[in-house]
Amino acid sequence: MTASRPGLRNAPPPFEDVNLFASDVALQEAVAREGGQSSARQLNAFGIVCGSSEAADRARLANLNPPSLSSHDRHGERIDRIDYHPAFHDLMQTSLSEGLGGGRSSA
Repeated sequence: MTASRPGLRNAPPPFEDVNLFASDVALQEAVAREGGQSSARQLNAFGIVCGSSEAADRARLANLNPPSLSSHDRHGERIDRIDYHPAFHDLMQTSLSEGLGGGRSSA
């Protein structure tokens, strides 16, 4: 048994607090091959943020609380609203701040 995960003998440790860019040799090689060396510092910083235990916790919360559709309000009027857990919004904001999604460029 491990002290960090009691009761689990044959399980890897949580994949948290890992720099997802620095730990991915293939990604680093691809960035270099495709001429992205000037972005290596930014990618390294983003790898730290995305591999943090805080990001993993938000991801777990977002996965445990899927979006829910509210098709009508309490008066029976059609609203077609989708509600997301705040963790989902946090993760999206993290990605958008780096220029991912929505076609926005960080350059």
